[in-house]
Amino acid sequence: FFSIFSYLKKNKPDVVVSSIVHLNVLIAFMSPFFRNTKFVAREANVLSVLNKYNPSSSIFFSKRVINLAYKLVDCIICQSTDMQQDMVTYFHVKKSKTVLINNPITNNFNLKTRTKSEQDTIRFITIGRLSKEKGHLRIVKALSQVNFPFKYTIIGNGKEKETIFESIKQHGFMDKIEYVTFTKEVDTYLAKSDLFLQGSFVEGFPNVLIESCVVGTPILAFRAPGGLDEIIEIGENG
Repeated sequence: FFSIFSYLKKNKPDVVVSSIVHLNVLIAFMSPFFRNTKFVAREANVLSVLNKYNPSSSIFFSKRVINLAYKLVDCIICQSTDMQQDMVTYFHVKKSKTVLINNPITNNFNLKTRTKSEQDTIRFITIGRLSKEKGHLRIVKALSQVNFPFKYTIIGNGKEKETIFESIKQHGFMDKIEYVTFTKEVDTYLAKSDLFLQGSFVEGFPNVLIESCVVGTPILAFRAPGGLDEIIEIGENG
């Protein structure tokens, strides 16, 4: 707190842009001390839903705290219409204070070249943090019901790793798993996959789904708030 405050006091910026709720709250409570500076908060999730799966965020950043903090900033960037609606209806932020800007992505992707035949093993993929709100366990449960040959690539790391892989073992298809902790070649993995599986209970505006669409890999997703309806066109890309 004090190092950021000292920096702002010394440099007197015209505009301060912060992102993710804990930084947004921190910066918001500094804003009254810098009347000549505009403060812009970029939200990254549908917070009212996220708090159900991430209790620590609701403890340290309650609805009351977030409500007060976001009244202090000059503008809130929302990544999706769901997020914007959440700010207005749940946190009682004036819609005029929000602006909707979807996440951008680079156009430097390897496009899909794989041509699947009927004899090929179906290749599924999921990319994302291994945390409760990402819904890996319900993907695992669904895959346990699949009765045709498949491979499933999981890319990511997080607190739920052991729980997820224990569930895979219990459902008996550990031999079908390819696990990658981290990679800079996301587009390569997407391009060689047949279907992206999205299990999230809540998102902000998931870049990886846009990347999957750009590469040419369709999406199969559970319905959830956070931009999915803005990205997925049923029958077209998922």
